Amino acid sequence: MGRKGKIDYELKIKAVEEYLNNVGSQTSIASKYGVTRNSFRQWIVNYQSMGKEALMNKSHNNFYSKKEFKNYCY
Repeated sequence: MGRKGKIDYELKIKAVEEYLNNVGSQTSIASKYGVTRNSFRQWIVNYQSMGKEALMNKSHNNFYSKKEFKNYCY
């Protein structure tokens, strides 16, 4: 089971835009928002390559009834 994103979409965008506008370093901004530098760096890469939509929290855990699952698989 995946984890729910702890930081919402708007805060991720704000953090990345702060970095891109030279408000602070990756380390200082990551610390400010309570994430690791590696996670923050990934946000930046995703934002630059795919835009704001790349920072949206995605739900990967779907529940299907048996009927829906059979229709989905076949």
